[in-house]
Amino acid sequence: MTIKVVELFSGIGAQAEALKELGLDYEVVATADIDKHAIEGYRAIHGDVNNLGDVTKIEHLPECDLLTYSWPCTSISL
Repeated sequence: MTIKVVELFSGIGAQAEALKELGLDYEVVATADIDKHAIEGYRAIHGDVNNLGDVTKIEHLPECDLLTYSWPCTSISL
């Protein structure tokens, strides 16, 4: 079974990398980040993924089995 993942405050995708290192079968169905450099870095490392943008403006998350977020994150702190 493939684990469907949403990464909030995704940064460069540390959670996706951890799942990969664990050898788990997963698919990142969406990320949420507003920092253009983090978004570019994520794409360079993990490929193009649906970025939902500003987490305060998300009205509906895609269906997922695992919801993650990176910490510490300026966006969470604000």
